[in-house]
Parts: sequence; C-alpha cells; structure tokens
Amino acid sequence: MIYFYQALTLIGFIILLPFLPLIWLVSKKRRASLLPRLGFTGSKIPASEDRQGEPCIWIHALSVGEVRSAVPLVRAVRKRYPQSRIAFTASTKTGMETAHQLFSGPKNPLADQVVYFPFDLGFAIRKTTQNINPDVVILVETDLWPNFLYQMYRGKVPVV
Repeated sequence: MIYFYQALTLIGFIILLPFLPLIWLVSKKRRASLLPRLGFTGSKIPASEDRQGEPCIWIHALSVGEVRSAVPLVRAVRKRYPQSRIAFTASTKTGMETAHQLFSGPKNPLADQVVYFPFDLGFAIRKTTQNINPDVVILVETDLWPNFLYQMYRGKVPVV
C-alpha cells in the first residue's frame, strides 16, 4: 500500500512541478516554505555547536496552535534530556515564525534547530532527515504523513 501512495504522491508532484515557479513567484507565504519543505535548505541545517554528536529529539507541530501547545513539552524534554539536541519543525509559515519566537531566541534557546517539516515526498523527507539526524520523533498532534512514517520506520527511528 505504501508503494501505491508513494507513486501517487510522486505523480502528483510531477504534475505540479511546472506550476511551482509560478506559486513561488506569486505567493509570499509559499515562497518562504517551498524550497525548505522540498528538502533544499542550501546546506546542512545548523545545530548548536556544543551539541554536535549528541542524541537528537525531533519534535513536530503543524501550525501556530500546536506550536504554542508544544512549549511545555519542549521545556520538559530539554529539562529531562539536557545533553540531547532538539530539532523542532512546523509546517506553516506562521507556525515557523511562532516556533522561532518561542524556541530559538538568543537567551536560552529551547531548540537547537527550528526548520520546516518536509512535504510527504521521499526525497524531501530523506534530505531533511539526513540534516536533522533524529534518534526519536515526537508528533505533537495527528499530522500523520504515510511517507514520513514509512521513512522513520525504515530508518528505525521511533515515532511517538
């Protein structure tokens, strides 16, 4: 079943491919997220230098409401696992703006990385996963994507 889903998403992406430049030009909202959500970040996603090589906990929330509701969770994870890196992702532009405000401030940042969650396309998920290199993924709500879950399963990364 997953292969059928992967084929459908890839076909859908190929159909939309000619329209992506237009979407990028017309929509300021999409311009901010399109390339990062496709896995094109330009370089390895920076992690805090003092946490390189430490276990990584990837926490994902969809948009503003979920990001705000994740604050106690992120604080608790940071307190319980102070030696771990925390990567935080959101899917929407406003969710990302909120995540940056709440988690990556210069004074005592709660997350080491704050980046866009990839589209549910194999290549985008693989690239983002390589950049984050998670040991565990925590989903704040039911933003479940079959390809993402399959890639985590294949990589033996537990999802909570």
